[in-house]
Amino acid sequence: KDLLPAGLEYLDRKPLHQFDEKEQRLMNLLLSLCHVAQAVEIQGDAEPGHALVRQHMKITRASADLR
Repeated sequence: KDLLPAGLEYLDRKPLHQFDEKEQRLMNLLLSLCHVAQAVEIQGDAEPGHALVRQHMKITRASADLR
């Protein structure tokens, strides 16, 4: 059974900054699934090449900065 839509519907009921610990954990899990899906379904065999340049990508903001 596909639980992703139900999880997103549940999380859409309140703003991000009001998530409790369990809701934040669920959001992180769903975001992780999105990253995996992109790597597997879209980038496919090119993913190892993309991983080589990640050391040059500087993260300057995070979702936690929105609080």
